[in-house]
Amino acid sequence: MMYTMLIILVVTIVLFVWSKYSPDVVALKSMLSLFLFGILNLSETLSGFSNPTVIMIPVMIPMGIAIQKIGTVELISNSIISFLGKEKPTLLVAEIFLLTTTFSQFINNSATAVVMAPIALLAAEALQISAEPLLITIAISASTAFLTPFGTTTNAMVMNAGNYKFLDYLKVGFPLLILFLITTLILVPIIWPF
Repeated sequence: MMYTMLIILVVTIVLFVWSKYSPDVVALKSMLSLFLFGILNLSETLSGFSNPTVIMIPVMIPMGIAIQKIGTVELISNSIISFLGKEKPTLLVAEIFLLTTTFSQFINNSATAVVMAPIALLAAEALQISAEPLLITIAISASTAFLTPFGTTTNAMVMNAGNYKFLDYLKVGFPLLILFLITTLILVPIIWPF
C-alpha cells in the first residue's frame, strides 16, 4: 500500500508539472486513485473537513462572480470613487478597510476577500492607481473580525468556554480594530505605493 501511495504521489507531481490538465483536475484524479486503491477511506476523509472554510470558499466564489455579473461590483466601486473623489487614495484605503472589516464581522474572512477583491481591482483601474495596496488592505482587514463572536470560528469556540458575552468582544475588539486601521493607513501606502 505504501508503494502504491508513493507511485500516485510521483505521478501527481509529474502531472502537475508537465501535464495539459489543470491542477484541480490532477488533484481530483489523484484523490480518486487513493480511494480506488483503498488507501483513503471516505468516512475518515470527510471527518477531516470539519472546518467551514473548506466549504465556504467554493460557495462564495460563485457568489463573487455573480456579484460581478449583475453589476454590483461596478455600483459599489463607483460609489466609493464618487464619495471620495479621485485625489485621495489613502481615504480609499480607509474605506476599503472599513467595508471589508464590516463584512468580515459576519461572514468568513476568506469569503469576504473573495467578494471585496473585484471591487478593489475595479476602483484601482478607474483611478489608475496600483491595485496592490488595496488588495493588501483587503487581506489585512478581512482578518479583523474582532467585534463579533461569529466572524471567526475561534471567537465562537472561546465564547462558551470563557463565558464571554457579546459586549466583551466589542470592548476588546474595537480598540484592536482601530489599531489595525491606523497601522494599515500608515504602513500600506509606504510599503505598497499607489
